[in-house]
Amino acid sequence: TIERDKTFGTDIYSSIRADFGDFELSFYLSTQMAARQVMVFHGEKGFIEVFGPFNAGLYDHHRIELHNQN
Repeated sequence: TIERDKTFGTDIYSSIRADFGDFELSFYLSTQMAARQVMVFHGEKGFIEVFGPFNAGLYDHHRIELHNQN
């Protein structure tokens, strides 16, 4: 799914889903939403959050948080 800016014609929001059989990938991105960058990796026993992964210091300080199911 892609939404475009009516004035400039550029993409402002994209939503992506891909099925690889053994796992799924889904993400969204936007050029006109609040500035933040977070990636979340989900597993069977918990998840990992990566904050500010691409432009550390610009949007957030880089940090990684591990979350166990327990």
